[in-house]
Formats: sequence, structure tokens, C-alpha cells
Amino acid sequence: MFAKSYSGELTFHDFWQQHNEHRLIFSRLIILVLGRLTSWNTLYEAMLNVLITLGILIVVYNQLKQKFPKLPWFYLLPVLSLLLFSLNQFENWLLGFTLHIFLHVLVVIGAINLLTNPKLNWKYLISAIGLSFVATFTFGTGLIFWLLGLTLLVLYKNISPKKKWQMIIFWLIVSGLTIISYLYQFQPNTQDFWLTILNNPVNVILFTLLFLGRPLTMFLYLDTFWGILVSLYVLVFTTVMIFVLVKRNFVKLEKLLPLIAYFIYGIGIGVVIGLGRAQYGYESARASRYITLANLFWMAVFIVWFLFYHLVIKQTKYSKYLKISYRFLPTIFSVFVIVMILSSIKSVKLFAIYSQRFIEERENILNYARGGNLEVFYYTEEYLKENIETLKKYRLSVFRK
Repeated sequence: MFAKSYSGELTFHDFWQQHNEHRLIFSRLIILVLGRLTSWNTLYEAMLNVLITLGILIVVYNQLKQKFPKLPWFYLLPVLSLLLFSLNQFENWLLGFTLHIFLHVLVVIGAINLLTNPKLNWKYLISAIGLSFVATFTFGTGLIFWLLGLTLLVLYKNISPKKKWQMIIFWLIVSGLTIISYLYQFQPNTQDFWLTILNNPVNVILFTLLFLGRPLTMFLYLDTFWGILVSLYVLVFTTVMIFVLVKRNFVKLEKLLPLIAYFIYGIGIGVVIGLGRAQYGYESARASRYITLANLFWMAVFIVWFLFYHLVIKQTKYSKYLKISYRFLPTIFSVFVIVMILSSIKSVKLFAIYSQRFIEERENILNYARGGNLEVFYYTEEYLKENIETLKKYRLSVFRK
């Protein structure tokens, strides 16, 4: 893409073409513009990922303060920060290319906040549609977000039935056109894609559970059992909490909808990625790049637990039985935070190993440019040499000075 941009041959198709199951229109555009401005110094991409993550934290924190202004959310802020900025995502912190993952999470949260705003109007709806469009063309799971957005509109109560149906119909038309455009000339990675899914439904389930459990079990890097067990426990435990909060009128459903949406969409991402990776086995969910997406699920979990503690457990008038059942919630919460910290500490070593490999590959490229040999890490030698020549020609990346 950089070569084509310098030679004037860049077309829309270059942005549109698939990357695995994804169409990365917006992240490719950002990388190209940022790369042209910085001679493709990928440090700026990594810095942008940090800024996007900071944006996620700010948006979520402000929303919580608006929805539940009387609760001490400041005490939860360090926990959310540990989760979002954890080194468990070491691949994504080091690979500027993965900004599409951080960007996807940010725009999804923004769209959910708009669709659950108490003053929802056409301006908010069109803005949410715009963010949903960006979500779709930054990560493939954005396709299922249109269904989630439709559900949020159906559950919305603060507008007249006529206006509500107008919004729903408009959402359906735009989502249908977007999905059709996304799937136009779409090619699965393998010819046996659907057959593989049908033959491995258990793999998809296990993949999803392991995917959800990785943010807290990264310190057990090669152990899949604990990741699956933790996510299954949290999934059931948190679902019961949400049911109690709504059913017993501790909080109105519309206030809890954003958190439920984070929770469900986090699970949905795991399922969709699992469908695409079932043929490789469920243990492929260990990849640290997925942790950024699973954080959506865990944000909802920690926030719901915090709400439950303040709205239910601290309520002296509530039944003793439920208090006994959940009296250990602060302890469980603390244990999970400690485990999350342990995972991040474990990832420091993995971060260092990954960084060292980058240094070795950089020296390998520079050594070849000086007239030495080229050690091939990925792809083919011809492909690698061709790309190195492009970088040299336009003074990009390691050749920018």
C-alpha cells in the first residue's frame, strides 16, 4: 500500500480487500496517513494505541458517573486501568498494525453509549450508525454489532412508538446494506470453512471460553483448563447478578443496558472468532492479541460486581440468604484483581521476548541492506526482499534516516 501510494497506483480496492476475515478500511487509512507523515515510524502507531485505550477508559468512566452519579467509581478506576493497559496484550502494544483492534473496541463502546443515551434522537442514532460502520470495517465481528444495536433500539423506552419504529427501520436498512457490501466477493480462508465449523462445535465453545478467560489467566500461559474454568464461572456468576439487579428493581434495565451490551458483545466476539478459528483448535484462543477484545467482557464483569456490592450487598433490608450467598464477593473481586496483576507481571517477560525478536529482525534487515545475508523469518525470501527494497526506496521504517 505504501509503494502504491508513492507511485500513485493506490485504489479503493487496496483498502477494501480482505485481511483474513476482516476488511480493515479505516485502520489501513490511518496507518497510511500516519506512515506518510512519519516515514512509517511504527512508534507513532504504538503511541496511538495507548491514546485510543485512554479514550476507552475515559468514555466508560464518564458514562458510569452519568448513569450512577452517587457511586464511588473513582475506586474502580485503578482496576479498569489495570485491565485496559495490561501487558497481557503485549502483541498489540508492540504491533502498531493492530490499532484496528483498539479502534474497534473504542467505536463499539461509543456506539453503545449513544444507543443507550436517555436523550436518544436522530443525531445520536446517525452518529451511532457511523461508529457501527467504522466498527464493521475495522474488525469482522462488527457484523454482529448491527444485531446488538437493533436489540438496544427495540428495548429503548424513552421515545414515542412512532419515532422508535422509524429509527428501527432506518437501522435495518443501513445495517442490511452494510452487511451486504461487506460480504460482496467475500472469501473464507478455507474451502471447508463451514464444514469445519459443523464438525467442531465443541471447539467453538471451548475457544470462546478460553478467549474470555485469557485476560486473567495469562500468568498460566500454557494452561487452558483454568482459562476455561474461570470464564465459565464468571459468565454464570455475573449473569445471575444482572438478573437479580434487574428483577429485584435495584437498578432500571435501561441504566444497565450498556454494561449488558459490553458483556454480550464480548462473548459474541469470542464466538465469531471461534467460528473462524475452529479448524485450528480451541487452544489458538491463547493469542495475546485477542485479550484487548476480551477486555470488553471483563469491564462489564468488574463494573457489574461493583454495582452489585453497593446496591445489593450493602442494602441492610435485603434477605439474609442472598447476603450469605454473596458475602464473599469483595474477596472474590480482590482475588481476581490479584490474578490479573500476576498475569500482567508474567507478560513482562513475554513482552521482552517479543521485543527482542523485533530487534533481531530489524538487524537482519539492516544487515541484508549492507550487503550481507538475509535470514528469512516469515513468508518467502523473494517476498521479503521485494518489501525491503520498497522500504529502502522510499526511506520508510528502519531506513527512514
